[in-house]
Amino acid sequence: MKDEFYNEIKIDSGLIVNGKELKHLKNIEIKSGLDNLSEITVTFYGKIDGLDNLKENKELYSFKPSGEVNGKSIKRGEIR
Repeated sequence: MKDEFYNEIKIDSGLIVNGKELKHLKNIEIKSGLDNLSEITVTFYGKIDGLDNLKENKELYSFKPSGEVNGKSIKRGEIR
């Protein structure tokens, strides 16, 4: 395949993918073979727009316990 189908990775001064540095890395695993390609698994921390920045709106997003067991609230419930 042509080289343009693959991401360009540099690891000399941090992890650079296609010219952009990945920050807040947790783990990197690199498996390199004889075919001049490497398999790279990257785990990193990030905030997902639309998921991690939801504003609390009790009417749209609330957690309601589904019941009690032996006088204690159980942790299961439903999001409504």
